[in-house]
Parts: sequence; structure tokens; C-alpha cells
Amino acid sequence: MSQWLDLVLPPDPALVGVARTMAVAAATVGRMEPARVHDLRTCVSEGVTNAVKAHRDAGVADAITLRVGIEEQNLIVEIMDHGPGLRREEVVVSAVEGTELAELAERGYGLTVMESLADALEIELPEDAGGTTVRLRFSLSGVPSNDGIAAG
Repeated sequence: MSQWLDLVLPPDPALVGVARTMAVAAATVGRMEPARVHDLRTCVSEGVTNAVKAHRDAGVADAITLRVGIEEQNLIVEIMDHGPGLRREEVVVSAVEGTELAELAERGYGLTVMESLADALEIELPEDAGGTTVRLRFSLSGVPSNDGIAAG
């Protein structure tokens, strides 16, 4: 059984803390280990900040959606924006080959930080429109398993 919380925010950097608070509340319900809550807070901060920046840079006023859910023994975080989206060639999709996100370094280190702190990171890029969905997974069982990064 899964439980989800949705938070719809205007692209305002002053509201990043609200997103962090909601994610931490869900982690508390899911009994996430306290040592991992800091990683979650950092990832949500990075992800929502990236979404706000994408909206601001593109002049997009649409809302950003943060979804936090518990599925089995995992806390799932989804950050969905309506910015211009990453270009597919910017996303390195080769966790099997050990490829890093170095190509994104010039945009900042947010994705690299999220990749290193979450147990899994997935980036979904719609084929026909802008926007990006960043999906993070954190194990609630205390046994992290890093599944790498993928782009959809």
C-alpha cells in the first residue's frame, strides 16, 4: 500500500523550506533513520531550488509539484516542474558503465548531490514538451541500494 502527499508551490525560492518540511514529515511517518533525514532535506532543497531556477530563467509562472510517498520500504520523492527541461544530451544515462553527471556541472551540482545522497535518482523528460520530473528513492529499511540514474 502506498501513501502520497502532494504539495503544489509557486516557483518562489522562499517556499523551498516548506517543501523540505513536508518531506521530513513524511520521513518521520515512514520512520526513516535520523541520519538519512539530512540527506533527504538536502536532496529536496536541491531539487526544488533547481525547479524554481528553471521556472524563473524561462519566465514560467506555473506551479512546481512535490510528491512524497511511501512504497513498500522506500520513501519516494518526485519534483515536477514546467521549465524548459534538460536537453536529453545533457543527461548522462549510464550508471552501469559508471558514468557520472559531470556534464551537468556547469549548471550546478544539484543533480550530482542528489545522485550521491539518494539511493536512486531517475530523471524523466517528456518527449513533446518542456518540464522535468526528478524522482528520488530513499530506503526506509536502513539498507541503501544505489540503482543509479536513468532518464525516461
